[in-house]
Amino acid sequence: MLRFNLLITVVALAVGRKPSLAHVLVLLFAAYSGLYASRSLPVSSLLLTLVVAPLLTQAVGEGGTNPELSSRLRASFSRWEAFGLRMASMELNLRGHIWPLAAVILGLLVCAQQGKLGPYKWMDAHF
Repeated sequence: MLRFNLLITVVALAVGRKPSLAHVLVLLFAAYSGLYASRSLPVSSLLLTLVVAPLLTQAVGEGGTNPELSSRLRASFSRWEAFGLRMASMELNLRGHIWPLAAVILGLLVCAQQGKLGPYKWMDAHF
């Protein structure tokens, strides 16, 4: 998984604009910690994704209008950009976000009352 993220990072750095020094240091730390210890894989993958995602988004946006690319590739980049814009607008509408929030609040409430909610015991965990 980390190797795939590192490959995407190298491609994004090759096609995108140059990252700042802070982003380069974060990328180096994430790559080192992910390759050094397997327990660091989730955190290093998240760090790589957070730094590389804006670079890839910008590269896709510029690829859709680049006249040096083939028309099929430009059309593909334009479809990806349109898809990203649709997903961003759907996320900003906040439809359907209340149910996960309600589940988290209910879980916290049950945990705060030691597994009980009203007369019923909903959670019984022994560690």
